[in-house]
Amino acid sequence: MNMEANDGVLKDDVTGEIMVPSSKSQRGITPPSNEVQIDHIIAVDNGGTRTMSNLELRTRSNNRAKWNK
Repeated sequence: MNMEANDGVLKDDVTGEIMVPSSKSQRGITPPSNEVQIDHIIAVDNGGTRTMSNLELRTRSNNRAKWNK
């Protein structure tokens, strides 16, 4: 849905930054900061749900910056 809405390009749902698809984690390799990650808008720990309405696509760096805030 994200790519359809952005002419085939993955973009951060909040900032519009271009993202790259995520890949399998590899020991010793740090993923790129613009790797796509699924973010809970309201963290599950804070009462958020695991439904589509509580999810957004964010860059790795943006997602990590807001962990459980």
